[in-house]
Amino acid sequence: MANPQCVYGSSKLAGEQAVATAGTAHAILRTSWVFGAHGGNFLKTILRLANERDQLSIVAGQIGAPTPASLLANVTAHIIQQYRRDKCDFPSGLYHLSCSGSTSWYEYAQLVVELAATHGFPLKLSAADIQPIPTSGYPTPARRPRNSQLDCSKIQKIFGTHPPDWHDSVKHVLAQLDQR
Repeated sequence: MANPQCVYGSSKLAGEQAVATAGTAHAILRTSWVFGAHGGNFLKTILRLANERDQLSIVAGQIGAPTPASLLANVTAHIIQQYRRDKCDFPSGLYHLSCSGSTSWYEYAQLVVELAATHGFPLKLSAADIQPIPTSGYPTPARRPRNSQLDCSKIQKIFGTHPPDWHDSVKHVLAQLDQR
């Protein structure tokens, strides 16, 4: 059940409801913690900060599954192909899509720094220099859920998706960034 914690989440839910009631075939994808080699995202922010600072404090009290933008693109393309093939029987609906597994922002940042070091990225700190803090230690204007994990069984069953483990996706994106 959706329970938006902020105006952003409420507006997203309103958009999903508008699409669902429009009366046409649709697939609404909910995701979490999107990252990739392009654009701004947590992974790239951690790389930048690890190059600029000697220590980081990262929230440890929120969990979710980092999801690469490439997974969203690939699954969207797969859904479109299925729609073209099965227009009359297309399974419209809302689907959750994220990588398998879960982590905290703190553990995510540690993995990024550990893997970046193996790729030779310029870093001023190591994973040991990242300190866990509670959510209250990093106040934001918008409330953040403690648990952003998504149940992706519906999209896996209906569209045959097999999301990768989030660790592997982080490794893949860091390898992409390393080739730049």
